[in-house]
Amino acid sequence: MKNRYKSATMLRDEAKDFMNGKYAGAIGVALILFAFNYLVDTTLQMIESILTKGFVSAGMVSDRAVLVMDIVYYVISLALSVVLAVFTIGMNLYYLKIGCRTQAAASDLFSGFKDNLSRSFAIAFRVNGVASLAMMPAMVMTSYYMSTRYDYALYAALGCMVVGVIIAVYTMMTYEMSYFIMHDFSEYTAGEVLAASRKKMKGNRWRLFRTEFSFIPYFILAIFTLGIGMLWVYPLMQETKARFYLDLMNPKKVSGEWERTV
Repeated sequence: MKNRYKSATMLRDEAKDFMNGKYAGAIGVALILFAFNYLVDTTLQMIESILTKGFVSAGMVSDRAVLVMDIVYYVISLALSVVLAVFTIGMNLYYLKIGCRTQAAASDLFSGFKDNLSRSFAIAFRVNGVASLAMMPAMVMTSYYMSTRYDYALYAALGCMVVGVIIAVYTMMTYEMSYFIMHDFSEYTAGEVLAASRKKMKGNRWRLFRTEFSFIPYFILAIFTLGIGMLWVYPLMQETKARFYLDLMNPKKVSGEWERTV
């Protein structure tokens, strides 16, 4: 079992080889995704401003009204995060194609919206939506504390943050491979995709966490380039995750183990 899978370093080195000559297209895809993230952030800022003005105009300025406004805002934020996650589905197809040495195109980014949209949304909600939902109480209580400065709100925010982070990380580590599996097994329902990810990630969550965590030094270095370095780091990290998935589905042969068949 110890040597069945490749190390984070090996996966990252493989990703570098597969990304050779592919960065121009990958940077273009990353910029499109960053643009959509910026659009969502701008939209959320507008929504927050509209909600604030609306509540103030209606004379709803009590502590309870502030709490209600925060909840409404974060529910909207949750919905938009699921929409963004559908773009992640398409992005993973892009890098999976690179990892399989097939032609990847910027149009792959929209595949989650074109291929069985209801399944894409169901999986996106289970992966990113649940993680965002787990963090919502902490975000709401933090915002509430910033508005009221009540000590109990701060303690509640810290408690919710700890619980939320644990749930969010566990969910992402368990189901993140769903975004790759759904492309390999198009006949699977959303439930079957999630079940397959849960099965394959049993005993591999910590390995995925270490693989993603190994990019922290790269992100720190990218900061010193005023963020420009992210245009190189981000594609490399995504391709490394694609390599992780392909390695996960093609381990050294073990009797009785479910293996990738496509």
